Amino acid sequence: SEEERAQYEQEKAIQRILKENGNYKHLLLANEFIDEKRVIITDFMRGSDLGELLRRFKEKKVMLNPYQAQGLVAGSCKGLQRMHDCKIIHCDVKDSNMFLDTNLDLDDITPERLKAGITLKFSDYEISRHESIPRRYGSGSLDGTPYYLAPEVILGKIPDQRSDVYALGIMYYKMFTGELPFNSGRFIDICRQ
Repeated sequence: SEEERAQYEQEKAIQRILKENGNYKHLLLANEFIDEKRVIITDFMRGSDLGELLRRFKEKKVMLNPYQAQGLVAGSCKGLQRMHDCKIIHCDVKDSNMFLDTNLDLDDITPERLKAGITLKFSDYEISRHESIPRRYGSGSLDGTPYYLAPEVILGKIPDQRSDVYALGIMYYKMFTGELPFNSGRFIDICRQ
């Protein structure tokens, strides 16, 4: 569809800006784009996304504490800072858009093992914003995941760096409690919370 093509082009443009400003270990960036099929090729990631790890921890009734997760927290802050230094607003910061770069199988990751040898990498830049890139799609709509949207974005304001930081805070809340702070089945109910 036209929207999918526009999102693909947006992702390419954002990644090009990030690469021009130096590759960074907390960002998952493409090695190659295959335009005919809209395919993005990255380095092989043995790990999974942070959302899947948190789901598994919750199923096992395992909770993280800040000490155990300090490497993930520091890495996510560094990755977000790198994007903001490049004047990029991610617009969809959440656990399922953060990949664990590790040599461990997902089943072998415990809270105690999080501190050593696991890097968290941002991914999914298709709705990210940069001042030099015109919006190609989604005019008038909310971009992002409702549970992670800052209140001002829900009210129709343009996302900025603070919106990403707010979403990062929601992700940390979920990381340490196993729940989202605002958890309702309907978007309108999330907005009211």
